[in-house]
Amino acid sequence: MNAMIRAYLLPAMLLLLGVNLSYAETAAPAPGSNPPPRVFVLPVTGPIDKSMLYVFRRAFQEAASIKPNAVIMELNTPGGALTETREIIDWIRSLQRQGCPVYAYVNPDALSAGAMISLATKGIFMSGGAIIGSAMPIAVSPTGGVQELSDALNEKMLSAVRAMVVGLCQENGHREEIAVAMVDINHPDVVIDGEIICPKGQILNLTAHDATRVSQDDGRPILARGMADELAGVLAMIGMSDAQVQRFSPMRVERLARWITAIGPLLFGLAVLAFVIEYHTP
Repeated sequence: MNAMIRAYLLPAMLLLLGVNLSYAETAAPAPGSNPPPRVFVLPVTGPIDKSMLYVFRRAFQEAASIKPNAVIMELNTPGGALTETREIIDWIRSLQRQGCPVYAYVNPDALSAGAMISLATKGIFMSGGAIIGSAMPIAVSPTGGVQELSDALNEKMLSAVRAMVVGLCQENGHREEIAVAMVDINHPDVVIDGEIICPKGQILNLTAHDATRVSQDDGRPILARGMADELAGVLAMIGMSDAQVQRFSPMRVERLARWITAIGPLLFGLAVLAFVIEYHTP
């Protein structure tokens, strides 16, 4: 009888012990303890085109669903189309209106549209060899190459972009004269501490050391808040060293779509060549 009782008591005790252990593992944090912040890292790699836009839509939906404390956009892009850039900027604004600050980490290049995206964030950080700038808009012909526009049409396009970057600077506390010098070759001389850093007639590009230089006149950096060769350095500068980092990764089908889009003009050219050959040699 005692052996039978022990046979039933032992599993019951183990079951109760398991329940207690499970409860201890899922218990709520102790009063006064705060969970670590969550940071969503979104890489921006390659040209900003329609294929990247599809990836971005899923990325921003994912960011909105997890509700991070901050988003860091890690930029390595030569730029891209203005329409897609404006949509990305609208998403950044939407996140920031919801109380989620967005930061730019230029690693290593944010040129053209990449510079505009950086201006849409609350703070810009750069790796040691990074470059930002060259955001003057150009018109691209359907067959490729730069399309020449009349002076009136060129000024119309330039004026809209100039107003857009000035507005971004006003929203996020960046220097307006720096942004204008990146997009308009006819900007006034850009003078910092009595030194002309970009004369009229030149498009502004800034290295990391130039962008993080602090002006003696007002104590503000020229553009970027700091340099960091790793993401951990950026997290430290925004006060989230202990953050849980979630990095967005495109799916294989999205990477394939981007690759096909990149070689689209080549495929179109081969199709035209095949048509010509077929026409002359039926």
